[in-house]
Amino acid sequence: VTCASFSLDGRRLVVGDSEGCIRLFDVDHGMMLALPLRLSARYINAVAFSPDGELVACGANDNVLRVWHITTGAVFAVPLEGDEYITAVSFSPDGTQITCGS
Repeated sequence: VTCASFSLDGRRLVVGDSEGCIRLFDVDHGMMLALPLRLSARYINAVAFSPDGELVACGANDNVLRVWHITTGAVFAVPLEGDEYITAVSFSPDGTQITCGS
């Protein structure tokens, strides 16, 4: 595990790893909620839940910020590519904006 983040209600946990996988867990039951999402990136640096718990954003060593719906696994926004590794991601309190840093 290279990064982890709880949903605001504390019921879900998203983790990223050094093999490019994102996993989503139900904290109360200690169970994985879906199959791991394998990305083209080799190393996940940062993960974050949206305030409503419906979206997850991640940043990785391939310089790409990705956002998807956790219930469907569908991509929410076009992946955004930067110039350097993305090492931090965060949603605004109202969930309408995402910031990332490298």
